[in-house]
Amino acid sequence: MRDTMRQNNTRIPYAKRLGGAGALLAAVFALPLISPTGVPEAAAMVTMSDDAELLDEIVFRSGRILRGRIVDETNDRITFEGELNGIPLNTTYEKSTIAEIRRGVAPAPEKAEPARSERQHPSVSPRSGGRESNARDDGRTSVYLIELSGRFRSDVHEAPLRDALEDARDQQPDYLIVKIDTDWVELQFDEGNEVEIPTNPDELFYAEQIEPLFTEEIRDTWPKQPELVFWVKNAMGGSAFMPFFSETMFFHPEGRIGGLGYVDELFEGDEMFNAKQISLRMGHAQGLLIARGYEPRLADALMREHTVLSYSIDGGEPVYHERMPESESEFLLTDDGDGPNEDTLAQAVRGQLNDTLTLDAETARRLRVSMGTVETLDDLLFELGVNRDYRLIDGKSERIMETWSRRVRRTIQDVPKMWEEYQQIGQGRNATPAQLRGQRIRKLEQIKGALLRMQGAVPGPAVGVPSVAEIDQLIAQIRLQGLGQR
Repeated sequence: MRDTMRQNNTRIPYAKRLGGAGALLAAVFALPLISPTGVPEAAAMVTMSDDAELLDEIVFRSGRILRGRIVDETNDRITFEGELNGIPLNTTYEKSTIAEIRRGVAPAPEKAEPARSERQHPSVSPRSGGRESNARDDGRTSVYLIELSGRFRSDVHEAPLRDALEDARDQQPDYLIVKIDTDWVELQFDEGNEVEIPTNPDELFYAEQIEPLFTEEIRDTWPKQPELVFWVKNAMGGSAFMPFFSETMFFHPEGRIGGLGYVDELFEGDEMFNAKQISLRMGHAQGLLIARGYEPRLADALMREHTVLSYSIDGGEPVYHERMPESESEFLLTDDGDGPNEDTLAQAVRGQLNDTLTLDAETARRLRVSMGTVETLDDLLFELGVNRDYRLIDGKSERIMETWSRRVRRTIQDVPKMWEEYQQIGQGRNATPAQLRGQRIRKLEQIKGALLRMQGAVPGPAVGVPSVAEIDQLIAQIRLQGLGQR
């Protein structure tokens, strides 16, 4: 078990804050984070050893900068080595994730930034009134609100999010507030009345896919940089990672983050294969948190059933312990989930699971994950130091998200009916084999088109129909049947 390490949350590259036994963990965090979806690795600055006068630098598209030496290079990949807190690092990166390569660069002096617990809003002092605003009309601080509700990856999907953010960009707000209140999976009960909670830890890859919309695209394409704030009521399942896209997070009094586990149970079979797949996912999850300076062990607690993690408070700062609490001043976050520690039905119904982590408003505040707990938008902006006469922009985001959700609901209703109609083709009708084949192909194309229009928000198998790939196979088989009957 790793020695207890106090995290001072200094806003400098996270790897530089890990000492002693934590150095090995930091080396793992520096591994390439390439998801099966091709999503670029999470943005996290890692500074290599600066013993040499001239070093090479890799600048990733995510904004992360790596210093060391290029030891091998092909058309598609670069192998990079150096030292990280005394631990040798030798890693291969895909060039598709790299924006720039700098060779023979003198190391720049590192500047420390304020600790998360000491950090105030960058433009104002708390409760001190509104900041200077360059709002285009009346000079008041402008606020754009995006409210995300429904199911992650169906209602909360990249397509409407991109449209809503483009509208926000055109409005040039001072603050971009994203309120999350997403539905969780429904509880399922087995015959023994034990609760089973269907989860999909691989939703982290979709969270990683949409993360650049809130980070890189705002940074690189918005004419005015807003202050991005996430406000959490329910961020369960894959949406649990979304609040970590920003350094500024607030909770609703009923707020929760969690419902991600259990990555340990995703795979069966070869132990080495399982370990590699779990390690891949944990690297991605940790990277999303590290990028904005959050404690990476929270990712393990969110996703792994047997992670034991507790904390205490020392001088207002959280100190993490990878063990059960040993005194009244220590508080349990997650236990090992074994035997008497297994979550109960009552805990599941209340959303208070601790086999994997569920962060509530008070715990998030104590851990310095949340900057405060607020019930209304006025309260949130007051905590940010914004005057009460702020201007709430009447944007299109609400209409965009609602329209998309209606399309999702309609597709969920319509596609199974189309599949039933496909299965009934040829029953009680006088038609030639060629006509029947044509009718079946047209109906399959209709189903395929409906699924494709939703861009993955409504997977076929989730509503009882074949996937798009399986529909293509059915169409090919029907056409082959026609060739054989000529």
